[in-house]
Amino acid sequence: MMSEYKEILKKAEEADARIANTLKWLLKRCALETGPKLDEAEGSTKLSDDNGLEMMNEFLHSAAVRDKYFSGGVLDSESLRGIEQNEFQEKFFSFLSQRGEMETDPWIQYPKEFINKLAVYRNCGGTDENQSKRLMDFSKKINNDPLRYVYEIIQNADDCEYKKAEERNIARSMKLEFDAGEIWVSYPEDGMTYSDIIAITTIGESNKLKKKRRRIIGEKGMGFKTIFSVCDFVEIHSGPYHFKLTQDNFEPKWIEEKNGTAQDGDWSGTELRLHFNQNIENHDVENQKKADEKNKVYEQLLKKYGGTKDSVSVQNIFKNCPIMFTNKIDELCISCGEEKLVMKRRVKEDNDTKIEEISYRFNKDDGEPDLSLKCIRIEKLVKFDYEKYKSHYKEVFESEADYNNEEDEVKTYPVIVLIPVEVRQDGKPLSVSEI
Repeated sequence: MMSEYKEILKKAEEADARIANTLKWLLKRCALETGPKLDEAEGSTKLSDDNGLEMMNEFLHSAAVRDKYFSGGVLDSESLRGIEQNEFQEKFFSFLSQRGEMETDPWIQYPKEFINKLAVYRNCGGTDENQSKRLMDFSKKINNDPLRYVYEIIQNADDCEYKKAEERNIARSMKLEFDAGEIWVSYPEDGMTYSDIIAITTIGESNKLKKKRRRIIGEKGMGFKTIFSVCDFVEIHSGPYHFKLTQDNFEPKWIEEKNGTAQDGDWSGTELRLHFNQNIENHDVENQKKADEKNKVYEQLLKKYGGTKDSVSVQNIFKNCPIMFTNKIDELCISCGEEKLVMKRRVKEDNDTKIEEISYRFNKDDGEPDLSLKCIRIEKLVKFDYEKYKSHYKEVFESEADYNNEEDEVKTYPVIVLIPVEVRQDGKPLSVSEI
């Protein structure tokens, strides 16, 4: 069976070069999804280029391909010429979705090799030769708020797993540090996997929300792409993976590890460096422009999230506080030079009633909050019927029967309502008229 792909490829090269190129491209994807394999030569430390053959043959013999394209049990030249390229690729990505991702990251020991192989895969393309343009158009289309990208970054961080931080009693905190022309973002998640990195370098190509034993909350990496409406590149440091993405070329490029990122062995959480768009030639003017932009964005965020120490808007806090409805992030620090805003939340039980407390501190980490909110937190798990579910996640389940057979945990979502009961400023309760 291992040679069947090669036999089909040979026929495709004679029948239709487009299909031959697609087969080569999909084999590269199979290699990424399978994990590394050492060359069979004795003592070799080189990774084999054939590690995706078994998965590729499995796809070629899947019912979706066999029933559609095979004639008399074989995929002959005539059948190859009749293949519609986009349809064939869709069947492949559906096949990947059904398989799901591997439980452990097989590339963890070969991160640089993975990034380089992913770059080659992205460079080969498939039918879409304008992916970078599509990514930019997409980010602008959904970015109707100039600060939307910050919200999306926070949401992406909240979607992550924090088991390693919890084991080490490390707070689930997130930092956004504004520097000249860039933002440094860090949070102590478990770390990106090969599957996450594949997802953030494309739109919808493969991440048909892989069905795992957890709630499906959305396509990983979709909101992340809003950063390219304001940034020309981003550096990502997560565990052993260190790479760069640019808005004009969405192939990942390996970069050297950032000094000081490691916290505990190979675990380092995730750190992003977002570089703002700059089109200035004069160096002095550029530096001033970067400083002005840094302060401008920081001030805009303060206003959006509740104001400054001297001008707090409780209404904006209720409307926009980014950690009020998070599930995992309990602390958010936004800083710019010596200035900073620290938001913390705590959920506790009080006679079977959940109480959520939000505190705002300006230019200090602890002590009396400058502003605090106390709310009753009501959570209810809601299970949607198939029609409502399909309207939001139409690619997850192929049929209603498929949906009904899935376990309830995947189809159940929490709805959260917060009812404010107390607002304090500088330790003193505010009246309704003051709010």
